[in-house]
Amino acid sequence: MVMRLRPAALATVALSALVMSCQLLLGIRDADFDVADGGSGGNDGGVEASNEAGTSCSAPLPPRPPVGTGGGDGGTYIVAMKTIVLGGGPNAGFDLDRTCTCTAEDPAQARASCVHPKTSRGCDLDGGVDNALLTITSGFAKASVDKFNDNINDTLDCGRQTVLLVLQDYNGGPDDDKVVVFADPSFGIRAPHTGGEGPDGNRCLPTYPARWDGTDRWGSARIREDGYVTFPSFEGYVRDHQLVVDGRDQPSPGPIALTGLGASPLRVHRPVIVAKLESRDGGLELKDGVLAGRVLATDVLTSFGKSVPPDGGERYCQDDEFKVVQTLFCQAADIMSNPDRDFVGDRCDALAFVVGFTATPAAVAPGAAPVDPEIDAPPCTEASLACP
Repeated sequence: MVMRLRPAALATVALSALVMSCQLLLGIRDADFDVADGGSGGNDGGVEASNEAGTSCSAPLPPRPPVGTGGGDGGTYIVAMKTIVLGGGPNAGFDLDRTCTCTAEDPAQARASCVHPKTSRGCDLDGGVDNALLTITSGFAKASVDKFNDNINDTLDCGRQTVLLVLQDYNGGPDDDKVVVFADPSFGIRAPHTGGEGPDGNRCLPTYPARWDGTDRWGSARIREDGYVTFPSFEGYVRDHQLVVDGRDQPSPGPIALTGLGASPLRVHRPVIVAKLESRDGGLELKDGVLAGRVLATDVLTSFGKSVPPDGGERYCQDDEFKVVQTLFCQAADIMSNPDRDFVGDRCDALAFVVGFTATPAAVAPGAAPVDPEIDAPPCTEASLACP
């Protein structure tokens, strides 16, 4: 039997399932869920995308590469995301499409890079920051968003999912003009720690709680224990102890699979990563990190639709009110998934997606399943996971 939920309740679950299939269904009032209308700053039927790219306005940009620093062969460091903050916090993000959609005084700098949904305001945040995820969560009570973030991090602490980052060829200094970065999803710590588990070691079964001390062996399908990988990488650099990956113009590595925010990884296209590097026990910590990029609206729908309610039952995609969620994310589309299609008049197909994060030293257990072994493919219809 399909469980019925009020639209407001299902909208609440949309966020909770999106962030690690949250374990609690929070009661958010109808007034807390609002699909943007065509009010002030709206596009009155869809902003027509210009054929010319704009220039970045006052949005924060990734730090520029250092000049004249020696790179060369260096160390290899493996870290696991320890905390994730939905939306990245106020003003987090970057100008991903290099235009300040309807936020700049100069019309030449306010062009939209794609055609927005008719009922969407389609505006960037201050300075041209692209962060549709923050725009969506701003319609929810702060306490609810905080609870969602708590649920994300509880799942990370339980060793169920994370994202592994491998930093190679880093010289260990404050500046390095060329480093290599790999990213791969992990679906958990599936083997006990050396020396056994603590008193709460069984609370997270079938996974084991993360200790965040470098001894956690996260399962990986594509990373060896020594950090050796064969899949495509991102080029980056370090400036003043800040790791920077500016993937806006790096088409070859493909998207980063961001796990932990639903039943299937979210593919972050052309990502931008900025994080402070700090030494720790021979390894590295990443602090004050921001990961921004472009995520297909259909990926968000799929990740949520495949999720199961906290108390079990049918997949969310089978619920009669799933169209509420479909509308929520489809109307929030504000960017193209492929920047090569910016400013050609195409309909927006993606969300500007931003999360804040920290990461700590980690170990790898190679040979893990490439997908979450606890999530089976649900009987979702193609129509329910697509934007109309």
